[in-house]
Amino acid sequence: MQRRPRQRNKKHLAFVTGRPCLICRTTYGIQAHHIKMADGRIGKPQSSGIGMKADDRYTLPLCWQHHEQLHATGERKFWGCFHVDACLLALCLFSVTGDEQEGDRLIDTASYALQALRA
Repeated sequence: MQRRPRQRNKKHLAFVTGRPCLICRTTYGIQAHHIKMADGRIGKPQSSGIGMKADDRYTLPLCWQHHEQLHATGERKFWGCFHVDACLLALCLFSVTGDEQEGDRLIDTASYALQALRA
């Protein structure tokens, strides 16, 4: 069975990299992390293979430090440590592409929830 081509969306990637880091809220060095792990609740397959990326709709903003930490730790462990429902949050962000105020509100809500869990 052949895998369908990755769905790209340059407008959404620019939107994601214009948001603050989900973890530390910095606006410096933001990268769009493509979520590779599968999520059966939404029918997202795992993106596997070297150089394989998920569709652009499955991206979240991370500063370069947290992006590197994620890759060193592994996705499930990283998102689990921060109690982030990564795939669902990525889809929410995708649904508001272009609306900077709503995108920032989604990131703010998730970031505040992270801070509350750490306290």
